[in-house]
Amino acid sequence: MSDGAKPWFEDRAIVRQFPLRFRFLALYCRMMRSRASGIVRGGSFLHRMLARVTRVLRLSDTVSVRLGGATVFLDLLDSRIWWVLDEVGGGGAEHEVLRRCISPGDTFVDVGANHGGYAVFAAALTGPGGRVVAFEPQARLARLVERSLAATGASPFEVLEVACGDRDQVVELFVPSVASGSASVFGDYRSGPAASAQVRQVLFDDAVDWHGFPGRVFLKLDVEGSELAFLRGAERMIGARRPLILLEINPESARAGGYGVGDVLRKLSDLGYDRAVELNRLSDAVPLATIDQSLQRNVVAVHALSESWRRE
Repeated sequence: MSDGAKPWFEDRAIVRQFPLRFRFLALYCRMMRSRASGIVRGGSFLHRMLARVTRVLRLSDTVSVRLGGATVFLDLLDSRIWWVLDEVGGGGAEHEVLRRCISPGDTFVDVGANHGGYAVFAAALTGPGGRVVAFEPQARLARLVERSLAATGASPFEVLEVACGDRDQVVELFVPSVASGSASVFGDYRSGPAASAQVRQVLFDDAVDWHGFPGRVFLKLDVEGSELAFLRGAERMIGARRPLILLEINPESARAGGYGVGDVLRKLSDLGYDRAVELNRLSDAVPLATIDQSLQRNVVAVHALSESWRRE
């Protein structure tokens, strides 16, 4: 959960939009949540059981949830949906960055969109004169993202059902059974059961008409070990448009990809980026080379030619 945000199961307006069996899950969570830690003991297990029941009985496995002025379509079989509600609701540090950096008429690019929670949130910021472009290689989720952006109707959008890398090819995507958010082209990134599917991988530079992106460009990059490959395949766009880049520093996924966090930082430096904004300190940017490479979290990379990382 985002700091200070109300858990989904305590928001009755949200809970009422779920099927009855998931309203039971919400009741269980309210009863079993620890007041000290906020943890719901057994909540993940119960969700897995409900997902199994949904499959066996062939019940509806998607739901649309209206949250504020947005609509998001969720995969009920995916335990990551509870984080998606936070992403749409806008209570985290990442959302504050988006609010500070995106103006009406800008472009938001979401590479590794998952359910599209951030894309839906950003659509309200870019508005009808801007644009949202989402990349999600998981076919089922890409269709849900498209439905969510269409139903929300805040901004023109495009959803591409592809992965991004440094070459055009077909790759195997591994999706852990516990949550789709850790899907990766590197099978040993997460342990445990995982489904796999053949997906197309493309170079970002060749996949979309980035020359026509309106306004400033804000890029959210969350690709579970493919960050370095993405940057290699997006050099022309990055060199021309110099987007702010919200990306995950993740030593574990970098190792799975065969490189280190330092390699990503050096690539960003080669592309002209010299500063980073830590989300727990939004007041200023620090030299990119000085950030802690051992701690997993999101940061914003800022190009050397950007006078300010925030909108004025």
